[in-house]
Amino acid sequence: MIQGGMRGASILAPLAGAVLIVLALLGANGCQRKVRYTPPRVESTAADEDSSAIVLRRAQEQWEAGDSPESAAEMSAQALFEELRDLPPSEWSDRASAVFDSLAIGAEIAGGACGLAVNFFQRSDPTAGSWPYVFWCGAKGPVYQKVEGRGMKLGSFLARGLATGVRQSPERGAAALYSRHGTGGQQPVLMVWEAPGRSDQLKLIQTLGPDSLGGVGTGEFETTADTVIDLVARTYRQHALFDECATCPHVYVVHRFRWVARGFERVEQNPVPSPYSTFVEFIEALRAGDLGAAGRVADPSLIEKARHLDWGKPAGAWRIAPAADETPQRMVFFRGEKESYRVQFEQRGADFVITDFEAVSRSVE
Repeated sequence: MIQGGMRGASILAPLAGAVLIVLALLGANGCQRKVRYTPPRVESTAADEDSSAIVLRRAQEQWEAGDSPESAAEMSAQALFEELRDLPPSEWSDRASAVFDSLAIGAEIAGGACGLAVNFFQRSDPTAGSWPYVFWCGAKGPVYQKVEGRGMKLGSFLARGLATGVRQSPERGAAALYSRHGTGGQQPVLMVWEAPGRSDQLKLIQTLGPDSLGGVGTGEFETTADTVIDLVARTYRQHALFDECATCPHVYVVHRFRWVARGFERVEQNPVPSPYSTFVEFIEALRAGDLGAAGRVADPSLIEKARHLDWGKPAGAWRIAPAADETPQRMVFFRGEKESYRVQFEQRGADFVITDFEAVSRSVE
């Protein structure tokens, strides 16, 4: 009996071992199934963010390389569009600033109601040019397009009637104020677009440059009422009889334009009173033989005094003495290489008139 039991045990032992091995293998396979890693499902918004990040990195690399800034600007605009399309327009400007600041991409940004203007440039060389774009609320969401006009600086941007989800305004458009370097300094440039019907394309309908806005100076938009928007430019032109440096006094004129259905219309053009303006107008009137010169002096006898000094004849360019101010009651002017005159002014109302003048030594500066 004992021997039979030993034989049974000896037979069952290998079978039990085999069963244990099988169970062990099955248990091991079960553990492997529990710890196997499955990548999470990628949402579409995350994919968009990844795509935007990739484009931004490529744009950053192109800006740093410096060999294709126009392509870098186009890529930057595309990436910004991806960043903005799921955001409300009120957040566009802040997001654009945050994105480009974090990547050290050069961009001037100006926001309006349901619109954004972005002007890309190379941070390593801002004078090398610029590449402007506009973003705005289209019929089905944000859209963007390139602006034709390299080498400009962005000032401000306005939009009207472009808000998505509201009753469409009959006057849907946008306006951007830029400046471009010209003879004497920066010259304001205005661009105006309209969006016919429910079009997703802005159409350029007006451009105002130095001929209309008056030359070198500044400009800004002014909102005087809920529906009244004006462009105000304070500019000057070089006068042929005067040699004017960039920091010298100038004859400024204020130009006011109002935004109407088909762009901006001029509503005012007024000179800015100053002693310097009075003197320039007086000399120009003398050269032209214009009797209007009498309106620039307190005493008509000063006209004969000026003619006696040959102020009405060409004898070299006039220029203000160094370190002279634009609005004092007394100014010193040089003419040609030798002449020098001290001129006295008096304010009458909002304007100025010449009260006297005399020749002085050129050492008076």
